[in-house]
Amino acid sequence: MRWARREVYPVKGVPWLEDMDQFPSRTIQVEVEGTEKFTQESLWHLIRPFGRIKSIELSTAKEPSLKVARVTLESVRAATVVRNCLHGYRTQEGTSLRVSYVPSIKAHAVRSWLSSHPKIVLPVLVLLLGGVSYAFFDPIRTFFIKSHISGALDVHQYQIVNWLEKETRTRFSFFTPANEGQSEDASGASVVEVERNEALDKLRGWISGLPETFVVISGPKGSGKGALVEELIRPRKNVLVIDCEKVCKDASSERRRVANLAKEVGYFPYFTFLGSINHLIDLGSVGLIGQKAGFESSSDTEIRQLSSCVNTMQILDLVEVALAKVSEEVSKQIKTTLNTPPGDSAEVSVQEKTDFATRTAELHRGYSNVPVVVLKGFCTGQANNDDYLWDGLAEWASRLTEKKIAHVVFTSENVGVGKPLSKALSSRPMNLIHLTDANPDSALQYIARQMARPDDRAMILNPINGPCIAKLGGRLTELDKLIEKIKAGVQLEVAVEEIVMRSVMEIKKKITIDGENGDGGKWNRTQVWGLIRALDMQDELMWHATVVDLFDGDESGLYALEDANLITIVHQDLGGSVIRIGKPIYRTAIRRILEEDVAFTAYQDRIASMKKLKKAEEEIKQKIGELVELAKLFPIIGTIGSSSNWSLGSSSGKLPDEIKWKVEKTLKKLKTLQGQVDQLEKSVELAKKGLAK
Repeated sequence: MRWARREVYPVKGVPWLEDMDQFPSRTIQVEVEGTEKFTQESLWHLIRPFGRIKSIELSTAKEPSLKVARVTLESVRAATVVRNCLHGYRTQEGTSLRVSYVPSIKAHAVRSWLSSHPKIVLPVLVLLLGGVSYAFFDPIRTFFIKSHISGALDVHQYQIVNWLEKETRTRFSFFTPANEGQSEDASGASVVEVERNEALDKLRGWISGLPETFVVISGPKGSGKGALVEELIRPRKNVLVIDCEKVCKDASSERRRVANLAKEVGYFPYFTFLGSINHLIDLGSVGLIGQKAGFESSSDTEIRQLSSCVNTMQILDLVEVALAKVSEEVSKQIKTTLNTPPGDSAEVSVQEKTDFATRTAELHRGYSNVPVVVLKGFCTGQANNDDYLWDGLAEWASRLTEKKIAHVVFTSENVGVGKPLSKALSSRPMNLIHLTDANPDSALQYIARQMARPDDRAMILNPINGPCIAKLGGRLTELDKLIEKIKAGVQLEVAVEEIVMRSVMEIKKKITIDGENGDGGKWNRTQVWGLIRALDMQDELMWHATVVDLFDGDESGLYALEDANLITIVHQDLGGSVIRIGKPIYRTAIRRILEEDVAFTAYQDRIASMKKLKKAEEEIKQKIGELVELAKLFPIIGTIGSSSNWSLGSSSGKLPDEIKWKVEKTLKKLKTLQGQVDQLEKSVELAKKGLAK
């Protein structure tokens, strides 16, 4: 600098003019080569004229004639002067000095510090990643979720695409569409269609204004819930459909379940590896520093569920933000319509009437654009470890209705779905619609309604067809299959028989092949056969008794059978559960198997009886072993209750009361088991006779 003091120093050595990447530092290394002895004091006297010295450290090199000293000066300028003036300096005795800089910056210092302080670096790294995700990715995700809700990325929203699709189907279709040729006589509407239309009118009325509460549509699988919802949301613009069965499908881990949810709501981009960021950080720290950072402290189920719940709620919160933006745009449109001033004239002109009608239409259109969230398959088909998911979705849906953001429609096969929803709604009531299977008369009317020709409708409505249609049970899926077969030219009786026989084969397959669900829960043919036998005698079975008697307390087998559609588990409002047949037609199929397929029934009865017989004989062997062990305690066995009971070496001793109680109980159990064995042996012999038929 211009005002710095200028000084001149004598050059005692030979300056080394080099162009290497050496940067000046306050610390210099002085190498002394020669026989002359250099002490700290002598070096200080030699170097001090060039600047103030802070420290001098002496060390001995490997060679006896070479000594090394590390000198730290007060400033870099002083160190530079020492190197330029003393490098190559020689004393009279021939000792030479070589001066070099000691680098002040160590190589890989930053990397070394980061690797040695993982508990500081890793939390900061996670916070930075979260901040980047929040600042950069969240707006992108909000855009994609909003586009998914409004259908902006759906090609079917564009008229040119719909026109091309319609023209293509019309020109290249060689078959009549399924709904073509249907009778349009409204006066002849079936009871099923009347009920569905009434339910649809109710639903449209409930979602015609601002959101207030939940709309719940319950009913067994195949009762038409999906078709009713499709008809409801078809004319609406802003719709978000979350299929809970797809969210839980193939969800072998919580991370997979969160990924399924992200896919359902249009959450993009979603980085799967971030779901296990703690595990990755621990693995990285092990490879880097040889020890864990302590982020993943436990793999307990509750912690995994909590992590999944947090990730799920993060996605749902972002969906709520996107829905709120859509709802805000709709609210602005509604407010603009409501704030339009009416005409001031006393006499309403034709133009004013037209304006009023236009405003009414715009207002109706505005309310129809309020977002609708549909949660399909809510609280069905899963075990109790999904309760936190249903509770989280219910609370999130409650926030949407409470803040007037969106209408929420639930569809469920579980009649006890009101329990988690009521807890989330607190004091607000729900709007409920329950769909049931059609009775034989309604089923006849529904099938006849689908026929195009009057002769076909008259043939279907013949009362003689009632018992034949009743075999299907009134489930809409089976009725639709029957309609397709009749339209294809199959006779009514033949079509019903084909559908029943198909159900028979489905049940036989579930019986003869042991099953396994995604969670590892299994069932075997003995359990399924016992369940079918019990359901044939009763319309519904108590949950806890069935789990204990047939499945040895393992609930996973019943949940696997529910996933296979053989049974339906109905959770009641009071907390209990019952088991019902999966489809009404399965009751007809089971009756067909038991009454007509004698050999198959006898074979399954024999297998079940043999397994029970084996179990009973093992229990008898166990009880006899208990008596033998008790007998070893006493040398004499007498008659129970007499004065000559077991004794300790004397025939006059009495059996202790505790041992007497155990012996009596064991003998009673043996008698009961013997009766079971006799009955099972008779069943096995009877089954053998059935196999010969």
